[in-house]
Amino acid sequence: MKGQQILVVGGGIAGLTLAIALTQHGHRVEVIERTPEWKPVGAGIMLQANAVAILNALGLREKIESYGFYVSSMQVTDRNGRILSSLDFKALEAELGPSYALHRADLHASLLNHCAHAAIRMNETVATLAQTENSVTVTFSSGQTATYDFVVGADGINSQVRNIALAHNATPLIYSGYSCWRFVGKNLDNISAPVEMWGQGKRVGVVPLTNGRSYIYMTQNAPIGEADPVQNRQQAVAAQFADFQGPAVSALGQLDGRKVLVHHDLMELREPVWGNGRVLLVGDAAHAMTPNMGQGAAQAIEGALALTIAIDNADNTAQILPAYKQLHSKRVKKIQARSRQVGRVAQWSNQIACQTRNWLTRITPQTASQSNLINTLTPGISLAQQFNQ
Repeated sequence: MKGQQILVVGGGIAGLTLAIALTQHGHRVEVIERTPEWKPVGAGIMLQANAVAILNALGLREKIESYGFYVSSMQVTDRNGRILSSLDFKALEAELGPSYALHRADLHASLLNHCAHAAIRMNETVATLAQTENSVTVTFSSGQTATYDFVVGADGINSQVRNIALAHNATPLIYSGYSCWRFVGKNLDNISAPVEMWGQGKRVGVVPLTNGRSYIYMTQNAPIGEADPVQNRQQAVAAQFADFQGPAVSALGQLDGRKVLVHHDLMELREPVWGNGRVLLVGDAAHAMTPNMGQGAAQAIEGALALTIAIDNADNTAQILPAYKQLHSKRVKKIQARSRQVGRVAQWSNQIACQTRNWLTRITPQTASQSNLINTLTPGISLAQQFNQ
């Protein structure tokens, strides 16, 4: 189905990637975003080779290379900095392509600049949706109405489009059991590769970025809604991870009242939700997952291409949702489940269980980890090749 008129709700990574892909394949796209203006938001993000391959296919290769920090390897250590496992991304680059770490705001800015052929409206969202056999009529928060061939919700984990379209059959959000803080600071130790440190019910991650910066994140087991301190917030958060050594010391030592510290209780959708008729979902709106595989944004990017391919290849509306699910559903469910499992193990708090976990992680052959990485990334790279055929 070519030349469709499509409304994309949400101007984040999923929505803008989808808008770029759709317009490059000849569809007419309008994007609406609920915020009144674009502002640099978020902290860091790691784009593994599957996401990079898709962004390359969309024409963003030079941008990613210019502001991304090339990731040659990654380590998991205990809280004292002793290496438990490592992944050699460079050894697989000839087969998979490169991976990069970058500031989320840089990625968003590049997507936005590459989205010139889509109409974008700010300070707008969806109030109601009315489907017929041939179209979807949208009433906006401004009171205006318009009709489209399709509406795609790319409006995040708390998707309004998902709630409207599937109000009586919504999949619930579930809490992971741990909370997360993120910020961008200086790379004071000049570390050259990402490291994630495992403690007891806690983790600290330090990811180098360009321009002497680092993306730092911390996770901690806590009841939902109770983890974020109120008084002396930044210093209080840092104090909770005072038992970590190595790069965590200088990273967390930067936390003061001037740092922008982003906090989230980590939630996910119990099961992916793909849409209903002419209303479809992509990214976190469809399959919000925990970040333990570093694949949340990558799967949103993959989903944008999968949905574009499904729309392109369909002869009628009824074929789109099954084709989209065939391209993306099984893969997302596998990564979502694996991410959940990794998070549970990494967040163990019992001392003996943690000692056993660390020992088992240390004796796992690197070849097994490398093989798992290949299996995780290859389908997305194949999808990028399919998009350009």
